[in-house]
Amino acid sequence: MNTDFLMDFTVYSSIGQKISEGKTDRKINISELQSGVYYFRFKKDNQTTIRKVIKN
Repeated sequence: MNTDFLMDFTVYSSIGQKISEGKTDRKINISELQSGVYYFRFKKDNQTTIRKVIKN
């Protein structure tokens, strides 16, 4: 894992339920998630980004 890019992440369902969390340097495995809409929150230092992901 490249610690230069290491950031915390949290995955939420479309209704706001926390699905998983952890640390990543580039990739998050979503193969076990069911089809649907998810929100990914990434946090590094004092910056937070939220991304909407649609899995078919």
